[in-house]
This record gives sequence, structure tokens and C-alpha cells, in this order.
Amino acid sequence: MQELFTHDDYKNEATSLATRLIKKARAYGIILILLTQNPDAPSLLTSVSSSVGTRLCLAVMDWRANNNVLGTGAYDRGLRAMDISVDEQGTGILARGREGITVRAAFIKQTEAEDISKRALALRTAAGTLSGQSVGAQVEELDVETVVDHLRSVWPDGVESVHSHRLVEALARFRPDLYRPWLEMDAAAASTVLSAALKPFKISTRQLTIRECCGGAKGLRWADIPPAEDGD
Repeated sequence: MQELFTHDDYKNEATSLATRLIKKARAYGIILILLTQNPDAPSLLTSVSSSVGTRLCLAVMDWRANNNVLGTGAYDRGLRAMDISVDEQGTGILARGREGITVRAAFIKQTEAEDISKRALALRTAAGTLSGQSVGAQVEELDVETVVDHLRSVWPDGVESVHSHRLVEALARFRPDLYRPWLEMDAAAASTVLSAALKPFKISTRQLTIRECCGGAKGLRWADIPPAEDGD
């Protein structure tokens, strides 16, 4: 933390992002862990530390560093990490809210971590608290394409305007799993369904006269379709 939150160029942006992340990420199962070897005020900004719910303070030299980590008034409440000997490696004060206890961390080797993880997996699987890949389920790739992406794919090369019912026919050939039911409607109804599907993207069909095709009907111009974003 001390390198990030005291950096001349990035400290303000980092402070803003870290504060927002701490407040919002918990709802998405994300826990932010912040570490510092220099628990002073510039490294432990109040806007960041005030949002942290769980704090662990190893041995420190004075009450200021103690309170910077454990919170204002921690020393007066008896949470005193400066009383921990530097020889007591891994021992610290663990605080949640105003309460705290003395704890000791264990140094776990890689092979031991693997054994612990296997046992934890077995226990949670037996308890029925896991799902998805963790219990061997196959994860299918999420289809994030939209009807706009599909229109780009089926649009005839070099054509400026196409009637909606022609586009529906092309979409049904391209993705029958999605659009074939639209062919069971008459041309006007299929055109209306396409128009409704495009509304969330702020794309509107319009009356178009295409002489080389079939006169006047609702349709789209290629210019109405926004270009694909980079990476699409």
C-alpha cells in the first residue's frame, strides 16, 4: 500500500478506485486484501481504511502505527500490537469492528497447502456447498452476441438498405435456434418483432422504398447500424 498510495502520479486515482472496490466488491464475492510494511497516515489513508471491516496488525513500534491499522482508539480499548515481541513471528491483533483478539498465523508450505485444499474441497463437496467447475461441471462459453451483431453478419455486401422481413429471413438462416420462430409470422409481424428487438439498442426501423426488391416496407439502412466496437 505504501508504494501505491504515496505515488506522485497514481495516489489519487488509486485511492478513489480502492475505496469504491472495497465498498462494492463484497457483493460480488471479491475481497480486497491490502498490505503495508509502513503503517503511517500517508500509507493508510482514512478514506480507504475506514471502509475496511477486518484488520490484522503484527508487531509495531508505537501506538500511532497501532491505531493506524486497528482503528482510532484501538490502543485505549486494549488492542495493543506494540506489546507483541518482534520474536513472536506471525502473532498479531485481529480486529473486526471494535473487538479484537490475539491470533497467530501459521507458515504453510506449498505441499501442505495442497493437502489442506484437497481436504477443504472434499468437505465442501460432501456438504453440497459447491457448484460449477469446482465439482467437475463443464462450463459452456457464454454467448454475448446481440441481434445487432447478427445483423452485421447477415447484411449483404455493398447494399445500403434492406427490408425487415428480408433481414428476418437471413437471421433465421444464420441462427435458426433464435430466429426461426419469427418466420412463422407474416411479414408485417416479423418486421414488428425485429423493430422491438432493436429498441434497446436505440435503432429504429423506417419506411423504405427499394425498387429493385419489393417496393415499400419497413426496413433498415446499413448506416443505422452502429459499427462494431474494437475487440468485437
